[in-house]
Amino acid sequence: MSNEIPSSYTTLFGPIDHAEGNEARSVLSPSAYLVDLLQLRDSLVQDLTKDYHARRPDVRSIHLDQANTFTEIPFLDVANLVMADAVKQLIGKTTDGDVSHELAGKLFPPPLPFAEQDFRLRLYAERLGTSLDEIQRLYRSVVDAHVSARLRLGLTQEEYALFTTAHDSEADLKALWDVTDIATIDGSDVELIKKKLGLSLKELKELVRQDLSDSERAVTLNNAAESFFINQGTSYIVLDETAPKLHPSGGTTLTHQQLDRMMRFVRLARRLELAFTDLDVLLQTACGNKLDENGLQAIAVAIEIRKATELPVDEIATLWSVARSHGHGDGVVPADLFDRIFNNDFPSSLHDLVFSLNTKQAGADALDDRLQATLRLSGADFAFLKAALMARGVAQPAKPLDEAAVIGWFSTFRRFATLATMLSLSVREVVMLLDVLGAQWTVAEHDDLTIPMPFSTGALAATPFALLDHPGTPPKQTFDVLQKLFRLKDWLDLRQLSARQLAFICLEDHFDARRRLEDGTPIDDVQPDDALESAMVDLHQALRDAMLVPSTLQTGSLTPNGARAVFDSLHQARVLRTFDDPARALLLVQPSDDELKAAMASGIHERLEGQDSDVTALKITDTAVVFSLLVSHGYVEDVVDEDGEVHHFIAPGLTAFFSSATGAATFTLPNFQTRAAAVFSVLAQQAEAARIDPAKLAAAGIDSADVPALFVVLANRGYVEAILGSNPVDYRVTANDKGFFGDVANLATFALPDFTQVFAVLAAKVATFQRATDNQATELIELRGRLATFSDQQIRTWMRSLSGLLGLAEDLTELAFAWAFGTPDETPTQTFATLTVPLFLAKQRKVPVAALADAYIASRFRRLQQVALLLRKTAMTSDEARVFLTNQQLHRRLPETLKLPDGFLSAGKIDALT
Repeated sequence: MSNEIPSSYTTLFGPIDHAEGNEARSVLSPSAYLVDLLQLRDSLVQDLTKDYHARRPDVRSIHLDQANTFTEIPFLDVANLVMADAVKQLIGKTTDGDVSHELAGKLFPPPLPFAEQDFRLRLYAERLGTSLDEIQRLYRSVVDAHVSARLRLGLTQEEYALFTTAHDSEADLKALWDVTDIATIDGSDVELIKKKLGLSLKELKELVRQDLSDSERAVTLNNAAESFFINQGTSYIVLDETAPKLHPSGGTTLTHQQLDRMMRFVRLARRLELAFTDLDVLLQTACGNKLDENGLQAIAVAIEIRKATELPVDEIATLWSVARSHGHGDGVVPADLFDRIFNNDFPSSLHDLVFSLNTKQAGADALDDRLQATLRLSGADFAFLKAALMARGVAQPAKPLDEAAVIGWFSTFRRFATLATMLSLSVREVVMLLDVLGAQWTVAEHDDLTIPMPFSTGALAATPFALLDHPGTPPKQTFDVLQKLFRLKDWLDLRQLSARQLAFICLEDHFDARRRLEDGTPIDDVQPDDALESAMVDLHQALRDAMLVPSTLQTGSLTPNGARAVFDSLHQARVLRTFDDPARALLLVQPSDDELKAAMASGIHERLEGQDSDVTALKITDTAVVFSLLVSHGYVEDVVDEDGEVHHFIAPGLTAFFSSATGAATFTLPNFQTRAAAVFSVLAQQAEAARIDPAKLAAAGIDSADVPALFVVLANRGYVEAILGSNPVDYRVTANDKGFFGDVANLATFALPDFTQVFAVLAAKVATFQRATDNQATELIELRGRLATFSDQQIRTWMRSLSGLLGLAEDLTELAFAWAFGTPDETPTQTFATLTVPLFLAKQRKVPVAALADAYIASRFRRLQQVALLLRKTAMTSDEARVFLTNQQLHRRLPETLKLPDGFLSAGKIDALT
């Protein structure tokens, strides 16, 4: 065997000595290889790649550095660079900005004009999970419907200018079609036109004929093609397949207007991915057959509406126009939308029905029966819809019937039925939402509810019903109604509100609309009237059992009469309200400091009232005489109350007199007992006299002013009697007592009262009064607390009951009640009284009525339920709800409709309800 070692460089020459250096600068690097290739191409085989540098000028401009050697570049970047250099050569410019400007300014070929910056922005927005349209809608300072429409359609500003501007001059057409001679596109060269439009022959036929049948195309008068956007006149484009040639009917060459419309129409259809027939339907019905800024806005709105349903474009267009009656097709059964809707399912056409009704060959109900069958509505839904539309100004065709009026009548009804289907609502709910829009249109300002592409930002020229009944041409405000309606439905679904709940909230101030929609069926999450009325009955009974009475106000310083005086004073101050019982009252409001002080003062003042019992406690039976003397001596004054009862109070300013040590010494009421012997003697002397001479008693030491009182005392004891008919009253000794006064021994049993004892009683009253006055501040606090506790207990009891009824926590219930029945400036007591007072008034009538029969109570409870419904749906805390209700200034908006809270919405702005 051979032991030969394999040959290698290292075995032959030893180890290789590697030099250190930059690999990119090696003769074996890719850049060196490129240089070798270029040298080879330019020297040895240059004829094999003729004009290479003209085609690839960028290769010679590549920097032979490390970055260009080892950094990977996407093929797309290379392609873009190559194409950009090609454009630079073509236009004789050198910068990328020049290329972008050139691409944005060219109209041909599609997809030019191309805006690179707009394309970049759209890509960035998509990566961020949004769109330029959404960004513009959220951050725009003012509403620009045309900008919104452009962004919704995904158009650049250059494309938008292309589609909205007519290019019917010769120069414009050359740029639009990219021709040097306009005569080359006059219709004689169909192949060139197909190439320029990018259409096949089949597509070209669809462009000029759409879906017209052979028989429809053969019509010479009022041919349906005349209405096509590309025609718009009696001279419509005809495709002669034998020549082949395109020419106007009755003409030889295409007009500038037709060429302009054809190119813009085809390119717009391609850009929006719409069939030619569908785009033409939109242009005719939504745009007034004009392709301008308003026209593109209308198309954008229509496409947005179409996204909500699977219906084809021609059916969507019936929301603002009459169904299209051309496009019959070549089959036995007409294929146009009008026939499919109104004729194909019936043995006779709508035309024949109108004729039979006018000739009385059909019954009076035949029109309604046909309409109901067309709409496929139940009898109840059809009856409701007909009554609702007629009540809102939609007029039924007059007799004799005009076919156009009947078609309009049918189309209006179908419009509402179609909306119900598209929105997944009943016709009743659609009517409700339109009533809400009609009532609230002018306050529809919130981002979540404001339409992005309005034709008008002001009030509607007519009601939503009128605009759906008679859409304009073009139907701008009808589009506003439809946009708002679809946006509102999406909003309701998101917020889990039903149409009836929204109508319940928003139609509070629109009695006619509300009455038309109330059918007696309950509304979800809204308590029926029976439940509310039952709660009112329980509340009324509970309040009657716990009304405020005078004894509730009695304190240590207040007597029962004093408590009643406080009660009466608060009643006069309208702090309390009585009804059928003057001694039982409701608390209307917490009294002010001055009111409570005045009431307390009147109650304490009762301590100064002299009572008969005070005198009889001294074993003095002559109470009337005593008080008469006290009044005549100026110690007491009489006060007559509203019932005519006389009360005796220590005269003002005498409290110091009765509390002084010297007061008793100067007290002038008589002590008749000290003059008893002298009086006995006078009576003995006058026993047989026809009248007792008062002067004799005065001479016996009795003050002449007190003599009348002495006569009354003697008469009360049966010693004397009044002489009938005397004036002033005279007295004489009674016949039975003449003998009594004739025996001096009887002087021992002759007793007269000592009225000076009354001083001590009055002094004691003053002392008690002064102690009560000293304690007044403390007892004011006690009384205020007692009133507050009384009110709080009543309110707490009611709130617990109401909380269960409304399905809210008590704190939210209290807040909702306060805002429905009161204002932020009111106390809970005042707010509670706004319910209880009308409740009691309703119940105390001769014939008591239900509480909700009172318009005020009914309206406040509706508002309460509206607020409660919103609070339940938003799941707000009481603090959040308080902020919302304060921001809404609900109390100042009454009786305007509630607006919706931030909890319903995505933005931070609280504004109006749509």
